[in-house]
Amino acid sequence: MVEPEAKDKQPGRLGGARADFVASLGRKVADARDVLGALEEDPSAASPRDELRRRLHALGTGARLLRFDSMARSLQEASAVLERAAITGALGDSDVGFLAQVLDDLPALAWGEVPPHESGERGERGEREGDSDKPRGGAPQHLPYAVLVVGGEALAEALSEDAGGGRSFECERTEDAQAAIDLARAYAPDVVVVDAELDSAPELVEALLDDPLTEPVPIIVLGNFTSSEHAARFVALGVAKTLPKPVPAETLRRACEEVLDQRDGRTMRITLGEPTLEALGNRLAEEVRRALVESVDRPARSCRVPLGEGTEVLGAIWGAIARIQEVITAKSGGTIRFGGEAPEGAVALAPWLHTEVPGADRMSGRGRGAAADVRLDRRRVVVADDDPGVTWFIADLLRTAGCEVHEALDGKTALDLAYKVSPELVVSDILMPGLDGFALCRALKRDVALRDTPVILLSWKEDLLQRVRELGASAAAYLRKESDSRAIVARVREVLRPRARIESRLRGNDEVRGRLDGVTVRLLLELACTLRKNARVTVRDASFLYDVELRDGAPVRVTRTAGDGSFQRGERVLAALLGVGAGRFVVAPSDEPMKGELSGTLAQQLARPIAVARGALFATTGANTMQIERLVLDEIALEDYLRATPE
Repeated sequence: MVEPEAKDKQPGRLGGARADFVASLGRKVADARDVLGALEEDPSAASPRDELRRRLHALGTGARLLRFDSMARSLQEASAVLERAAITGALGDSDVGFLAQVLDDLPALAWGEVPPHESGERGERGEREGDSDKPRGGAPQHLPYAVLVVGGEALAEALSEDAGGGRSFECERTEDAQAAIDLARAYAPDVVVVDAELDSAPELVEALLDDPLTEPVPIIVLGNFTSSEHAARFVALGVAKTLPKPVPAETLRRACEEVLDQRDGRTMRITLGEPTLEALGNRLAEEVRRALVESVDRPARSCRVPLGEGTEVLGAIWGAIARIQEVITAKSGGTIRFGGEAPEGAVALAPWLHTEVPGADRMSGRGRGAAADVRLDRRRVVVADDDPGVTWFIADLLRTAGCEVHEALDGKTALDLAYKVSPELVVSDILMPGLDGFALCRALKRDVALRDTPVILLSWKEDLLQRVRELGASAAAYLRKESDSRAIVARVREVLRPRARIESRLRGNDEVRGRLDGVTVRLLLELACTLRKNARVTVRDASFLYDVELRDGAPVRVTRTAGDGSFQRGERVLAALLGVGAGRFVVAPSDEPMKGELSGTLAQQLARPIAVARGALFATTGANTMQIERLVLDEIALEDYLRATPE
């Protein structure tokens, strides 16, 4: 890709780039004005403020690259105002007026710095296009869309050729990943087309989607996709569309038009501001009509739909209305209250499904945030759903992200797999034959070795997810199956974050201290054996102090010391340690030579006590309790705990 400085030495090329920038300026300024309008309604709204910062940053970078110096300085001052507002929390009245003036002045600043021979080249096309879609001739004019092509010259030519009256595209092209990121930030393209065969294509796509300046731009990926897994890798990242090579020019142009239409036609807006109830009702009615009527072809609009009594549709509508009423009552501080009886089905469906991921911060946006740094490579995951299509989709998605996935078509198989592989995560449908997702989740929470394994429960129905949650499933997250792939991967990263945090601390050589909140001793020992190899793990509960010496990634000695100074060693102590569910732990460096009292890997040493605990649980729960004739308690194991327990 030729840098702007080099372009200056090529006759006509710089002029074309500057004229292109000016020609697209009207549309970009108009878009920025719309965002500023939302800020005028609510000066403290973070979403439109950040969106305006992104747009002004992109314009400012382009102005600096093309040496529109006055414009660049003006945009820099506007960006500084928005940065201060981000710190203080709101824009002042004078700030809004200043930003509006900056936007109004941009076209004049641009034309003031365009050399005469360049302004004449495309002046008529760029003149006042932000205020009108019609040139003096009177016919509607569709402005060209900017496309960043990361690939060969043929791709750019396919988009740039005459469309025969259709939508036109103006392309910038590069084959260098870093240059592509810089160009995407500078020129704020409407769409990015990436050749998957280029080096670092997946990394480039992920970087573009994770950069707040380029994340809203739709991405189309073209490649020699020899298998569904290859294309699924990009789908998992969140691209708008994938196309197999070779791609005819017409197909590529149509794909760009489709993703741009989807972007421009979306019903989600930046903010609703502070409407009256009447205005809000009209706005919501408009959204419903757009979603149900305008989103389908005209011939389909006249088709009759056999709904009968329509309870399914009316129940969904009244459920949504009940939720909106709740929100309005809460947002108005109780000033607005809704009386009267609502029709049958007016129940708020699944209010706030994703607010209680234990130990994990909530995320926003498309997968970025506190959990974005959680790596999924070689994570063991069990996916269970009686629909093979759903199981295949989620399993393939997580494999593409790097996970080691084990599939099951029912809850019983999923539980057996969990016993066998000790997964780091279980993703399960709720409604399955035999053992359903609710029962699977509770079975895992009762297991001595897997009770800290996070579970994500899936369903097509929000109300079912909410009911299961209220019944105490204690899942780490609840997801609708309609969630897009990027949202699923983001939620997986979230629920794995507590484990990843412990892993990160153990990777160093310093002493690590913490509580056993939500962490089993088995997991703590497994991570210490994997990441520390030689260490001393100390666990203290209400009655005992346990010391476990690790050498070469396996326990070689375990000691339990009571409050009176007496102590025990050996396999029996390790089995008792497995049942400790609360207390504090310390992992410290320890590499002095010592004679081993235990042999085998951690998994081998824990296999028998885990099997005994599971057997006891199986024999004393469910229908099996009816077969119990006699219970024998281990008095030696209970003695010290009973001594520390109030009568």
